[in-house]
Amino acid sequence: SPQPQHFGNAFGVVNLVPKRRETEGFRTRVETAVGCFETMVGTAEHGGRVGAFDYLVGGGWRRSDGHRTDADGRLADGYGTVGYRLSDGWELRLFTLWTDNRARDPGPEGAAPEQRKGIYDTSAWLSTFTLAHETDQAEGFVKLYRNAGTGDWLRQPTATPGVTEDLFNDFCFYGLRAREARRLWEGGEVVAGLDWDFTRGDWHKKFSDGTTDRWSGHDFHLLSPYLAVSHELGSREACYLAPSAGIRFYDSSDFTGQWTPHAGLVLGYRDTEFHAGYSRGVIYPGLDVVVL
Repeated sequence: SPQPQHFGNAFGVVNLVPKRRETEGFRTRVETAVGCFETMVGTAEHGGRVGAFDYLVGGGWRRSDGHRTDADGRLADGYGTVGYRLSDGWELRLFTLWTDNRARDPGPEGAAPEQRKGIYDTSAWLSTFTLAHETDQAEGFVKLYRNAGTGDWLRQPTATPGVTEDLFNDFCFYGLRAREARRLWEGGEVVAGLDWDFTRGDWHKKFSDGTTDRWSGHDFHLLSPYLAVSHELGSREACYLAPSAGIRFYDSSDFTGQWTPHAGLVLGYRDTEFHAGYSRGVIYPGLDVVVL
């Protein structure tokens, strides 16, 4: 369900946590695999930790011809992270991920080659820079991020026989995440945060008959502060009760602002818990809506 106290502008999230070297020393891993239809896979990574400094770099390459004509594809990626512990509980970290992929459409089985949808190429760079801290009474972070890339759909058939279209899409997302959780009293926690997101993109088309088309793009801004409070009554060794409540506000550059409240209740007895909750989610239109 929506969780406004953790994330905004979404109804669901997949949380991907990048690998990192947790213990002293160095480690290298290389893996290869082969399969039917000229399928080949190769991955490698190397990481280390020395004192307050740690790093990890790696990458992968995968390709296959597919089981049908024009069903081939490939995926390539590289990533790296560098971290430095400033002091007990404080850390700086830089992470980056590069991807480059290609997939060819074989079209409906048994159909004419003209019905194939061409080639889809995607590439992107994702980078984050984070200052984080964690103690017994508090934890939080400030994170800057940028995710930019392209999605190119090539050799698409058009309504005009014999004419194909190349569509070139560019996108860029960047912004800031700030969050602080404080345990100010026994059994209680206050969470406050701020998300700022900027989105922009554009596209242009080239047709095989020499004509072109272009969309100059559109920019979105979204600012969303939030606040949540929870308190646990009782003991984890017996019965306990944990009510919580909070709210997030969205300030959009293009649309009316929205409030997303939430409230929850946990009733527990040792290792058994019963949950009840209410939350409101909001998803603002993005680049796809403007284009389509």
